[in-house]
Amino acid sequence: KELLPAALSSALRYYHQKRTNMESNNNWSDLLEPSNLSAMVRAWLKEDIPSFDYGGFVVGDAQRSARLLAKSTGVLAGVPFFDAVFRELQCEVTWHPSVRDGTALTGPFPTELAIVRGPARSILQGE
Repeated sequence: KELLPAALSSALRYYHQKRTNMESNNNWSDLLEPSNLSAMVRAWLKEDIPSFDYGGFVVGDAQRSARLLAKSTGVLAGVPFFDAVFRELQCEVTWHPSVRDGTALTGPFPTELAIVRGPARSILQGE
C-alpha cells in the first residue's frame, strides 16, 4: 500500500530537486513566480515615476552603460530583483562571472559587480 499519494510524492521530489539545484547553483530566482515578479516591478516603477519623467526627458534614449559597484563589505542580495527591474526597462545586465546572489563582498573596493546597458532614460529609471 502506498504511503503517500502520487501527487504529494511527486511534489516532494520536485521540491527536493529544486532545493538541491539551488544549493549547488545558488539560483534563488527559481523561488520567484515570474508573473508576480513582473507585476511587482511595474508597481515599483509606477510608484517611483508616477507622472512625467523629467530626468528621462533630459538624458534621452541614447545607448549608454552603467556599472554596479560594491563599495564596502557585505553580502550581495537581490540579484533577481535587479535583473527584473532592468529587464522590464529593456536593458541588458551582465554580471561579473564570479558574482551571484549570496556572494560575500570582501574587496578590494570599489569592485565592479555588473554592467547595465540600454537607453540612458531606462538606466536612470532603474537605478
